[in-house]
Amino acid sequence: MSDRASGLRRRLASALGPDAEALAVIAEEAARAKAGAFLVGGPVRDLLLRRPVGDLDVLLTRGLETVTQRSAERLRAQVVLRARFLTATIERPGLRIDLSRARRESYARSGALPEVEPASIEEDFARRDFSVNAMALPLDARSGRGLLDPLGGRADLERGRLRCLHERSFLDDPTRLLRAARYGARLGFRYDPPTARLLRSAVEGGALDRVSGDRIRHEIERLIEEPDPARAATATRRVGLFGAIARGWEVGDAARAGLRRLVRATADPPWHGAPDARQGCGLRLLLFDVAPRHRPRVLERLAVRGRPADQVRGDLRRTVELRRPLARPLSGGRLDAHLSDASEEALLLSWCTGAAPVPRNVARYAGRLRHVADPLTGEDARELGLRGPAVGELLRAARARSLDGGPVDDAWLRRWLARHQDIR
Repeated sequence: MSDRASGLRRRLASALGPDAEALAVIAEEAARAKAGAFLVGGPVRDLLLRRPVGDLDVLLTRGLETVTQRSAERLRAQVVLRARFLTATIERPGLRIDLSRARRESYARSGALPEVEPASIEEDFARRDFSVNAMALPLDARSGRGLLDPLGGRADLERGRLRCLHERSFLDDPTRLLRAARYGARLGFRYDPPTARLLRSAVEGGALDRVSGDRIRHEIERLIEEPDPARAATATRRVGLFGAIARGWEVGDAARAGLRRLVRATADPPWHGAPDARQGCGLRLLLFDVAPRHRPRVLERLAVRGRPADQVRGDLRRTVELRRPLARPLSGGRLDAHLSDASEEALLLSWCTGAAPVPRNVARYAGRLRHVADPLTGEDARELGLRGPAVGELLRAARARSLDGGPVDDAWLRRWLARHQDIR
């Protein structure tokens, strides 16, 4: 076993902390099933680059179902088995490990899901997207094997180069075009000349037209989750991928500035719960600079339809409408009136895109005002003889007065009722 492999294992154990025990369990169960188990792909790449390790991917030479089930039992975790693709997932709160059987892939047509069958580790490496993701580290230190790197991934890491592994890579799976942009942006890598040529050819040839909207949307969701989604969006735009997905899709300066603020909202939430709206807000930001007439086309291409599509378009329209009223200091009651029907995604969108004092106003409402209890209930209003729309009018007026610091007492109620005798 090489010193490099030993160093990587120590670094992995340090990076994962207690979760390293989960990989040890998988290694033990693999050995019990007489299978080889390897950490593969992105985690190995990130270990070599001394970057934080994200998703954990384990490659098995055999016994996928057996090793997964036995490991999950010991880890008290849930299992998702995808037999068609020879993959599985072990998951529990705070831990997710993806496992796969070494396999080869074939594609009935460009953009189709692959047909898979068991194969050797070498064949599994050859089917992967980029050389930097085609390295593996044996999980069993007793195997005596060092880092597996048959396709020169480590050399490409050292050169800062992103290299696809075969001529049809982007045609077999056009979602690799989006991954290439994301990886290049995240790692600061350039495409090697053949990869750049193949990428341009695939984009110009309409390769993405042959991919389902669900798959494209999944890649867009991954872009939003990037550590620097603005940089990933810039790289995606630079190679023409947004326009290739849907005509009229532009991601401009305002959208990218909003994406940078979205990262801030995740790291230092302006109100509790704001990070939970990251995905929805991110999608709206990516459509922020799109002309309203083109937005339905983009959403349809991403398979966002019906009520979810209406919500996205409505939130984008409402954010623009709220710019002026939110661009000045407002009383609590006025602020509540403007924002009480805004979705969580729309609130975060306004926070990410508005100039001062818009973000301050939104954070004040979302963090405090909307949680203030109403001073009156519907039953209170009905006891005063109000019915129908009059009930809502009184409740809104009482809430506004309370948020503005005024008492909702008998004297105020008498004055309000006297002024609104016509609606009783």
